Amino acid sequence: MIKVLVFDFSGVLYSSRFEKFMKSILSLVPGLSGNKVIEVFYNKHQDYYAGLIDKNNLWSGAFYLLDIPRTKFAKINKIIFEKGLFTENKYMPSLVNKLSKNYKIAVLSNSAKEMELVFSTSKYYKSFTGFFWSHKENVRKPDERFYKLVEKKYKVKPSEILFFDDKERNTSAAEKLGWKTIKFTKKIYENEAEFLKELEKVGVKVS
Repeated sequence: MIKVLVFDFSGVLYSSRFEKFMKSILSLVPGLSGNKVIEVFYNKHQDYYAGLIDKNNLWSGAFYLLDIPRTKFAKINKIIFEKGLFTENKYMPSLVNKLSKNYKIAVLSNSAKEMELVFSTSKYYKSFTGFFWSHKENVRKPDERFYKLVEKKYKVKPSEILFFDDKERNTSAAEKLGWKTIKFTKKIYENEAEFLKELEKVGVKVS
């Protein structure tokens, strides 16, 4: 029987605006390669998510590697910090609030501090009883040690945990530990009815 529901942040609870952000950078810096932007930010975010560098080092380091002129910094910072990089999944707040009546609810995410700040202002933040952020724990999915933190906190059998993530490598790692999983697709993210069907398949009830 499922006792704990564990949600990923980006791709499940929230969508990411990184693609829009990247297009904005390319429009501001003609000649810059999209693949180069992805490579640089991916590598820098690995260190950021693991808590090895702070926000200033993340952005300044990425801008330096991409040879972005300082005259462009203000416009790019506006895109990042004023418009935001994340949008809340519209059906999750009310659904999670209902699920929290029968299950323990947690978030397990390869994260940045901005994610935690955004999430702390959400309407359903108080429905969560466990917060596992990679930037605080210095470990990331699909590392087994990260998942084990959830088991340690809730003291349940692996088969009593249901995990939602949009990356197959992360759900596969969880399944190897004995967790139940639902891989979030775009169809599930955009359609609550599809998510409810998946929950019904594994016996999760919504009050």
